[in-house]
Order: sequence, then C-alpha cells, then structure tokens
Amino acid sequence: MIAPITQDGAQTLFRNSDGLFVFIPTLHKSFFADAPLNIIFGGIDYNAQIEALDDFSNKLAVTFSDESKLGLTLNQMIAAGGKTILQETIFSTTKVNLKKYFENNKNLNGSSVYLNTTPIATSLLSSQIRVYKYAPFSLLSTQINFQPSLLMFTQYEDRQNMYLANSIGKIDAELNSINAFLGNNLEYEYVNYAVAIGVEHFSKRFFNPHLELLFGESVNEDAQVEYQTKIYQAGRYGFVLPTKTLNTDHSNSLENEEFTD
Repeated sequence: MIAPITQDGAQTLFRNSDGLFVFIPTLHKSFFADAPLNIIFGGIDYNAQIEALDDFSNKLAVTFSDESKLGLTLNQMIAAGGKTILQETIFSTTKVNLKKYFENNKNLNGSSVYLNTTPIATSLLSSQIRVYKYAPFSLLSTQINFQPSLLMFTQYEDRQNMYLANSIGKIDAELNSINAFLGNNLEYEYVNYAVAIGVEHFSKRFFNPHLELLFGESVNEDAQVEYQTKIYQAGRYGFVLPTKTLNTDHSNSLENEEFTD
C-alpha cells in the first residue's frame, strides 16, 4: 500500500496498520522515532539538504517562510544548524505587504537568505531584494523550489546567486517517458519520484526478487529511502551544477555537469 499522507495522518496509520506494509512517499523517518517497522518512508531528508547548502552559505542567515508547516519546519532546521539568525520572517501569502520586510533592512546585505517558500512567493522575494539593491551572500532553497515554475516566475537577474538542493536522482529514460505520457512528472515532482521508488521496492520484495532495479536509491535498515543530494544553481535556461562553492571553509571545486531541462 502506498499512502501519501501528512504527519497527522501518519500517526493514525501507525495505530491502524496492523502489520500491513505501507510506503509513505511524503514523509521522512526522522519525524517518527516510534514508527513501526512495517512502515517504509520515502520522503526526502530536508536536514540533509540544508546541510548540503552549507557549501553556499556563510554563518549569517535570514529566513523567509510562509505559514505552511513545511516552511516553518525548514526555519527551525536552519536555526538548529548553528547559524546566526539575523532575521526570521513569516508572512501570509494572502496578505502580502513586502515593503515592511525590505525597506531599510540591512540584515539582507552579506547574509545567506533562505527562501522557504513556494516558487511564486520566492519570485516576489528575490525580485524585491534586487529592487532594493541588497547584496546577500547567497539565496538558498531546498526541494520546495526545484521546479521549472521557479524559472518562469523569476527574472534571471533575480536568481543569479540562487542555489537549490535536489534529491531526485537519475531517471530511466523509458520510465520517464511512460510517466510523462500518463501525466506524472518524475524529474521535478519528488512525491511522484518517491512513489515510483515505492512501487519498485514492493514489486521486488513481494513479487519478483530478480527484478532489475531502475532507481539507484535503496531502503536502509530504518525503513527509509536513502537519497543523494546535489546542489544546483538557477541558471538562465535551467538548473546547472555550479563549478565552485561559495563557502571558503569548504572545497572550492565541484564536478561540472550540463544543464537539466
């Protein structure tokens, strides 16, 4: 059984699963120390993504988030990572008055600005940073903004210094084409990607132990899918792996790869 549920729904599931093997593509095991072993988690590790972004950040942080549970959780993870939080801004996307957040806000100069918001809100925030002529150390975001709509909503000049974490791995070309035909995006929709991993895991575990796996991710002993995180830069035409880091405490060279579509 595959169940794309919320944290509250997971607690109900734990009490009623009765040994049934369930794959949850939307949540990470780290949120549930008491989860039964018949529950397999396919959610991405946002903590790992924030840690990966350290190569492109400094010790000063400004965070922006909407009122969503994910946005607030990301704020908490960043604060727990040892950064000096100069400013934490939580705003309602239904009543946005950006002027009060950007006028005479010197915290934005030279700091790592984390955009824990959806692509539409991220485009508004990044454009205001340029309008008010601030110069942050970098603009950073997790999987929440790794989607083509970000490139559509933002101007290139607003995102030149923007780096995003992505845990979606290499996808088999034929599988990707089949899913695209069915209206499922595997390249940018991480829940769809996780669901496909879950289907493959159950197929091999219960139906065909000799099944040739198409995904590189595996399920660890804690019943969590293990993802690899890469950092991409929001380029002019797509997302590209940067050629160097920004944090001088880390290595200054990275393997270069071509743009993703």
